[in-house]
Amino acid sequence: MGKKPRIHDLRHTHVAWLIEKDVHVFKIQRRLGHTSITTTMDRYGHLVTDIDDTMIEAIDGPPTPPRPRTDPGGEQRLRLIS
Repeated sequence: MGKKPRIHDLRHTHVAWLIEKDVHVFKIQRRLGHTSITTTMDRYGHLVTDIDDTMIEAIDGPPTPPRPRTDPGGEQRLRLIS
């Protein structure tokens, strides 16, 4: 091994593993202490490779029915979209 690993190398590896496990980037931002999502995406955005695939699946996939909401009386109701 020519180069000794630095603490920041461990940090980058940790983030790479979180992204690989589909942890939301906003959660990673908070964990790293970045004040802006832009900082997180500038540093680690190249690791988020499946974002287009996820959007395509959401658009092309079957529509999902709306989730029922529970009103204060405890009854479940569907939210109407107008």
